[in-house]
Amino acid sequence: MGGDGDPSKGPEVLAAIEREFGSFDAWKADFKASALAAKLSGWGVLCIDSLYSGRLLNVLVDEHHYGAIWGGIPLISCDVFEHAYYHKSGPGRAGYIDAFLNNLHWERINERYLAHAR
Repeated sequence: MGGDGDPSKGPEVLAAIEREFGSFDAWKADFKASALAAKLSGWGVLCIDSLYSGRLLNVLVDEHHYGAIWGGIPLISCDVFEHAYYHKSGPGRAGYIDAFLNNLHWERINERYLAHAR
């Protein structure tokens, strides 16, 4: 967070996202769907599988532990527990996720990606 949501400021991670998901928009839709799928609490996470494939994966981590990937290093983690958005957005989780994605700091995400990519 704290960025302007411009993925072009993270060129290497953007290229990896486009390779893995086909396009940035396809990744964004998949990430949002993952985060929306949490029951009442959880996380939408873009991680890099550092132990096995080296691939980027969108995962839903329900509560704090269901769905986590062993060796998965989070690059983006969106808290979708109700406490993260309910007071400001009401039950509007989708709008909260959109706002979250529009405020990412892609330079920092890119730095994390470069530190862990193979």
